[in-house]
Amino acid sequence: MAIPPADRQAFAALARDHHRGLLIYARALARNEATAADLVQDAFIAAWRNLGRFDVTRDFGAWLRGIIRNKWREHLQRNEPLYRGGSLRHSRIGPESEQ
Repeated sequence: MAIPPADRQAFAALARDHHRGLLIYARALARNEATAADLVQDAFIAAWRNLGRFDVTRDFGAWLRGIIRNKWREHLQRNEPLYRGGSLRHSRIGPESEQ
């Protein structure tokens, strides 16, 4: 099914409006720039795929933050051995840390 251009444009505008705040929220959870960016990207993908389930009487940003929180929990579960003891949680991993 093709997505109408107006829907894509409206979602893109919402994504732009919320991106910075969501990235700040994701950084607070992950304490890692690359992980935070991945969480935000995954949240936008999930939001787009589930847009029909969004209650328009609710706050869109709060909905997105809930998705990020769930993505963070999934990330922790998948990577639980790496985070045990907190050693990886506060480290900087990624291209920016290799300089």
